[in-house]
Amino acid sequence: MKSITAAIVLLLVLSFWLKPIPSLPELNNQLAPLHPSAESAFFEMDTLPEPPTRTVHAFDVQKHGNDLIATWYGGTKEAKPDVSLYLSRYQQSTKEWTSPQVIMSSPQLTKATGRMTILIGNATLAKRDDKLALFFVSVGAGGWAASSLNMMVSDDLGNTWSQPKRLIT
Repeated sequence: MKSITAAIVLLLVLSFWLKPIPSLPELNNQLAPLHPSAESAFFEMDTLPEPPTRTVHAFDVQKHGNDLIATWYGGTKEAKPDVSLYLSRYQQSTKEWTSPQVIMSSPQLTKATGRMTILIGNATLAKRDDKLALFFVSVGAGGWAASSLNMMVSDDLGNTWSQPKRLIT
């Protein structure tokens, strides 16, 4: 058994060393440009409005038309019970972010799912047409080892949300 394991490891090592590593120009052709041309860029460097919490983390953004939709989580500190998920929109017409709105908190998730939730975080958005899906983690009794992945859906770009659902693989 040891000789089979050693042979597999040797094959993996050899395949890594024998595979050509792309040069920097080849990699650059595969990556999106870091600085778009002046013709294609219409967002300027900006910051979100003053957050209503001490800290924020795990920022995600989706583009819709000429506007941006951003989510993040914030609270007194990462992995604390007062952390909530927030949403704000950057409106190109006004060049301003809307006031951050809480879209989910641990107490809200506990009430909606009937499962004790100690903390939530790590939200990410997926967008298709005018629908948004928000995926986020929740932690209950048992800590991170007992964490769950949850999802909410919005048919109106984040103005209203479905009840959260715990995703089970």
